Amino acid sequence: MYRSIILSVLLVTLVGCSSTKSLDNHKTKESMLIKTNNYDQLVLLYKEQLKIKENKATRVKLADAYLNSGDAESALFIISPIALATDADVDVLLIQAHSEYELGSYDRALATAERAHSISKNNADIENLLGVVYAGREDYVKAREYFNLARTHLYDDIKIKNNLAVLDIIEGQYKQAVQKLLPIYLNEDADDQLKANLTLAMAKLGNFEYVKSILGSKYDDVEVFEHFSALKGIERIKDSDVILQTQPISLGKENEKE
Repeated sequence: MYRSIILSVLLVTLVGCSSTKSLDNHKTKESMLIKTNNYDQLVLLYKEQLKIKENKATRVKLADAYLNSGDAESALFIISPIALATDADVDVLLIQAHSEYELGSYDRALATAERAHSISKNNADIENLLGVVYAGREDYVKAREYFNLARTHLYDDIKIKNNLAVLDIIEGQYKQAVQKLLPIYLNEDADDQLKANLTLAMAKLGNFEYVKSILGSKYDDVEVFEHFSALKGIERIKDSDVILQTQPISLGKENEKE
């Protein structure tokens, strides 16, 4: 009897240790995939988890991974049932609004983002997204209003300056756009999206040498001039010609409730 009890205790301990080790391995893998922006593998990881055990937090992460992998349709399919709940939280609504925006459903994206904003005022992520959605609807006055609100509430400096510069470019204020983007480029903090917007603004100002300095490492002089001429010749710049920026919503958050 005593030996049986001891063996049972040991078995439970071993199973508990194995479960803990498995959980630690999962968290380590998840953390690594998030840091390397490997969203395709994150999708597979979360789907495997959900096959083992249904969990709302994991479904939210799956939707976010889909969205960041470029599959907005799958993201919307996964997140929509969760977003229907009257007590849906802000992260869920943001993922839904992002997905709707990426799919070109601007009216739906606006309604969802406004619902999120009604729950969480002064939320910079929501305000930036509202700016992006209004820009998609070509309401640039409202877009600028929300981008400035997001900036007031300390949204990422580089992304918000890029988004405000995009509006400057659309409105033909190329010098103001360059004033926002050039310091970021000179500090070597510019990503490819920001460089593309800066290149367009510089081309519209007729500054071939700056365009050459940005594109020169990728193209020869003839190709640079062709790009410069094409950009300079764009008559009416729309939001689809420039790149607005947002950032992931829920990936990487710690201590999600299981």
